[in-house]
Amino acid sequence: MSIEYQPDDLIAELRRDGQRMVNAYFRPNGNVDLLIDTSVEGNTFRGFPRQQPARVFREWADSRYTLARIADLGEIRLQESMDDLIRRRSADLTDYWRAQTRIELPFGPCRKLVNLLHKSLLRADVIDDPDRKRVIPLLHVPHDSFCLAAVRQAAASGRFGVTMTIPRNATMGFITSEGQYEEFQQLLRAVAREAEVPPIAIDLFAWDRNHGRL
Repeated sequence: MSIEYQPDDLIAELRRDGQRMVNAYFRPNGNVDLLIDTSVEGNTFRGFPRQQPARVFREWADSRYTLARIADLGEIRLQESMDDLIRRRSADLTDYWRAQTRIELPFGPCRKLVNLLHKSLLRADVIDDPDRKRVIPLLHVPHDSFCLAAVRQAAASGRFGVTMTIPRNATMGFITSEGQYEEFQQLLRAVAREAEVPPIAIDLFAWDRNHGRL
């Protein structure tokens, strides 16, 4: 069940446990096939009826992410470079999905899939530890019902420079445009700055820890 937090409570939880979760999750892993296969779980794929989403997504990921391209993740040094990578990979997945299923992949679900994949692949041991630590804060945060609920009160508060109205029970389909997506990521970065943790810690807190993974 997704849980809402008052802003002060969310900040306190992230300060208390955020860095531990980041350290625990991003331990190097040498099994790239496993990192791809487990990057997106079945609950997400159930949102794509009649499209064989797991097969389509994994075929796309396998065809795009060679070891060399995964290693290139460790070369990213600027937030703008990560932002551009996410946009380009999302556009490519959208085109591939359309070609394979003849169905348009919605904006929000597409970004969630791409961000979950990059979150997982950054654990690959072809990326050196110093590079991994530098790139972790640049990751975009995958949005789902758990993340959206966790920051719902923070988004409404206006405290973090971006004011958003997130409906109760919002899901990955809540995000529908580039502008809305960028605002949401800015909100999460502002929350993370106050908590002094990388933004991805919000996802690790809202999903991984609350599902007993961390």
